[in-house]
Amino acid sequence: MTSKIYEFIILNTCNKIKNGLLIFGVIIFLVSCASVEKHNLQVTQLHPVEDIHEDINKVYKQMQRHHPLLYQFVSKDELDFKFDSLKGN
Repeated sequence: MTSKIYEFIILNTCNKIKNGLLIFGVIIFLVSCASVEKHNLQVTQLHPVEDIHEDINKVYKQMQRHHPLLYQFVSKDELDFKFDSLKGN
């Protein structure tokens, strides 16, 4: 008698876990689809020139701040010129 109760409890628990995993999987799938749509919209959208220039400036400042040997193989003037040419100046 007690073995049938334990069997029922185990089967019931397994079914709950399976259902929970199925629901979790469906939720993850739906969220990932929405995330891809959002990413595609952001990638295909045109960005203003000012925003691109701001991004270039941020990258260069980060490199200057954190790169230990930034000017080892290229002079500061040359690197400044290259970053200015990216901005079209």
